[in-house]
Amino acid sequence: MKVIIFIASAFFFAESAVQGIYRKAVVITPIVDLFFDQLSVRRPYSSLKELYNSMPCASSSASNGCWRATQALFNDVVDVIDHKGEEVCIDTGRLFFDAPDRIHLKNFWVHRDTLLFFDELVSAGVDISAFPEPINMVHQQAFKNKNIVTLIMPWHDPITKKKYSAGTRFVKVANHPTTIIVKIFDPETFTTHHAPLQKALCVTEKNMTRSERQKEYVQLLKKWTMLHHGAIPYIWGGSSFLEAVGDDVQEEEASFGKQTVTLYDRPYMSRPYAGFDCSGLVARAAQICGIPYFFKNTLTLARHLQPLSEKDHLEEGDLIWFPGHVMVVSSLLKHETIEAVGYGSGFGKVHAIKLHKRFLGITSYHKLLDYYFNKKKLTLLTKEGKLAKIIDNFVIYKFSSVWKFATL
Repeated sequence: MKVIIFIASAFFFAESAVQGIYRKAVVITPIVDLFFDQLSVRRPYSSLKELYNSMPCASSSASNGCWRATQALFNDVVDVIDHKGEEVCIDTGRLFFDAPDRIHLKNFWVHRDTLLFFDELVSAGVDISAFPEPINMVHQQAFKNKNIVTLIMPWHDPITKKKYSAGTRFVKVANHPTTIIVKIFDPETFTTHHAPLQKALCVTEKNMTRSERQKEYVQLLKKWTMLHHGAIPYIWGGSSFLEAVGDDVQEEEASFGKQTVTLYDRPYMSRPYAGFDCSGLVARAAQICGIPYFFKNTLTLARHLQPLSEKDHLEEGDLIWFPGHVMVVSSLLKHETIEAVGYGSGFGKVHAIKLHKRFLGITSYHKLLDYYFNKKKLTLLTKEGKLAKIIDNFVIYKFSSVWKFATL
């Protein structure tokens, strides 16, 4: 088995040369923020490394104050597209995004210190079989790899003394009744050790139908909303889960040119912040469950998923979409939805919530469907039950249509 894994890793490494990609690299920090552009051209800085690690939880502006696009996790193997000083442009393979005038954009910028290049690792004699086959929208075989273990809850490794996010993937070494032994690379010592993972904290690939995967995805989302102490925080561009937090949020005004925005921070959390935004929540949970969902943002999913028609049945896992936000149909019986929602509405977290507490007068999914098919406007509510906005149009997307996109 070790030989097979090594050959697979070597194949990915060699394939980059065939495709003309500069080199491959692996993420060596538990979480790293990724950006659409180089931060060095965004604003003045004394330390570029600190700038890349300084993003707030969120900003009241979509264009200023918080430029985080998404996040990568420890052990993510990425393609290096460009390298300019301390900044590296990468393709993670696991997400793409559409812009109003362009489609299938996949590149993000990151600070050099969060990566190790494969050629550096090989030169140092590191066993690259410790790194899991990457999730990739072009080559989707990683979803079927039964030698990969994925965290569904945060986990602390006593050897490296690092805490790893849900969604972090490891290579399996052995299987025991209550634990799975995995390989972990320590970037500080350039050594690899074996560690036991409790099975309750992780998943491995199983033979499941698409319907079963969709149900598992919904169950995972529900699990993330039923934490004992606090909730997963809302993080703009977030795609990680390290801890549950309370309601302590710090607001600060900041000026960017002629624009003044509100920055939201959580003073008791370390940076880079761990948490989810609405799109990151859906993508991370789906991929953990082996579902080929690669859409970075709401614009992208709206362009590629299939709207619910009158011939379709509404199912748990389907998506409620309106411009700039997406929510998950989580319980048809309880009329609940799950979302990662920002601070302007008063929530700032991942939660399950009754429909009528988010949409005025919508007490059931039957009524929501009436509004949908008859093209009625929705009234979105804040945490205090006040008007947040009038939604002129919303769409319910069939989550199961993701497999049609994945086979294109």
